[in-house]
Amino acid sequence: MSDSKPHAGTRSASPILAHPVAFTVALCALWLLPGMFGRGPWKPDEPETLGLVYHILSHGDWVVPAIAGEPWLQIPPLFALTAAVLARALDALIPLHEAARLASVLYAALTFVLVGLTARELIEPGRAWLAVLALLSCVGLAVPTHLLISDVSQLTGFALALYGLALSLRRPIWGGLALGAGVGLGFMSSGLFAPACLSLAAVLLPLAAPSWRTPRYALCLSVALAAALPWLLIWPLALYQRSPDLLQQALAAMLGRFLGGPGYAEPLRPGYFATALPWFAFPALPLAVWGVWVERYRLRESPLFALPLVLCLAILLALFFTRGPRELFALPLLAPLAILAVPGVLGLRRGAAHAFWWFSILFGSVLVLMGWFEWCALELGFPGQRHRHWLRQLPAYVPEFDGRIFIAAIALTGFWIWVVLRLRRTPERPLIAWATCVTVAWALAFTLFTGYIDRSRSYLSVVTQIARALPAQYTCIARTNVSDAQRALLHVFAGIVTTPAGQRDCDVLLVQGERPTLWAPGAGWDLIWEGARSGDKKERFRLYRRT
Repeated sequence: MSDSKPHAGTRSASPILAHPVAFTVALCALWLLPGMFGRGPWKPDEPETLGLVYHILSHGDWVVPAIAGEPWLQIPPLFALTAAVLARALDALIPLHEAARLASVLYAALTFVLVGLTARELIEPGRAWLAVLALLSCVGLAVPTHLLISDVSQLTGFALALYGLALSLRRPIWGGLALGAGVGLGFMSSGLFAPACLSLAAVLLPLAAPSWRTPRYALCLSVALAAALPWLLIWPLALYQRSPDLLQQALAAMLGRFLGGPGYAEPLRPGYFATALPWFAFPALPLAVWGVWVERYRLRESPLFALPLVLCLAILLALFFTRGPRELFALPLLAPLAILAVPGVLGLRRGAAHAFWWFSILFGSVLVLMGWFEWCALELGFPGQRHRHWLRQLPAYVPEFDGRIFIAAIALTGFWIWVVLRLRRTPERPLIAWATCVTVAWALAFTLFTGYIDRSRSYLSVVTQIARALPAQYTCIARTNVSDAQRALLHVFAGIVTTPAGQRDCDVLLVQGERPTLWAPGAGWDLIWEGARSGDKKERFRLYRRT
């Protein structure tokens, strides 16, 4: 790692570098909270998780995840159980879906802490906060960690296991406990992906780096195995006691991520992540690559490089065999890349550091100005052409000026200007500027445009329309092509439970699909309602009643 350090006088001249941990904590809080409140659950992932949470709260059953009474075994129940506990605790204060979404805040905050602790073990205490900023800065982290999805707690499991492997060099028993808990947390969040990656990394690590070829590491692995077993066995055994078929379905769903199955039917695409990672992991990835290049002659001897590199390799190998790929699946890569980004940013040459700094400043300033310009167009009506464009996209939206939103956005803009003016020329400056750019842009977007974004993505209006259109008396509601997300929303917000078409002789039928290919029943059914989200030109819902 580069030994270059800022001059003491320069550091003390900047309030940010005088109190870097406090600044990092404040930036994380400013990054975490916007986007969590004032909106409904967004498809496709949030409604499904909310359906699981609602099932736990209404039935007290955490063993068999279910949506609207039907088992849903795509993921284990830990994240939904955490969200259910928070929803129950905050029931009198905020809506169910917002309280449940705080589970993502909790796990994301834990991830930041664990990445900082790992950096403290591998680098030095005075630089650990840079790893947190490198993680927060990643472009691909913002959206997933603000959604009600179990991938957030899986990332926490990876961060905990990474910390355990780093800690094993100094305290093997505690490191083993952290490693085993990380494996278990990853498994109970999203299935077999985390145990597969972390087990492979634990095996490869002593082969790649001499620091882990010791009896202390063997002790760490023994403790980790004992610590992981309860996580790996308790839920599957409880599920087996309910029904061996349910356990078989859960294992099939977990293996489907690698072998194909429901939700993972898309074939292998080896080049998918090669094209997605450069933007998803920016700027941690290029900084990590630079840091590795600078220290390329001592990678095996340095735990700082060997550990995150081995974990990155294990995750990439698992991603190579993943079916139905999404950028979301690469989320665990960001934790080790954030560690590697620290020596990368500290070792940047002067020209590269200046380029990164000016890019961050210019890009952040352009985003802030664009945000204000588009807000004026949307809410205040000028320029008129942009105002009409916004409303053409979403005709149901009603513009209004909210003084609280205006003041909050002014404060965010002032914070951005303050950071830019107070930063001094130090090796850390470009990363601080980019992290602040990402944070302010995210917070400003969900301060100025929350109402508009929610109206365009939320299905709660559709649920309300369906509930109003239902006949006063009916036996049951059959469904055709209705997604799990929509089933969950209907159950949670309207108390409507649907049945797969053909299972029962129902007198109401709900159909979902795209306009050109929307399925229609034959004779004997009357169309009583048809609708869609405002501005949605593809998806359509129809409600029929038997004649």
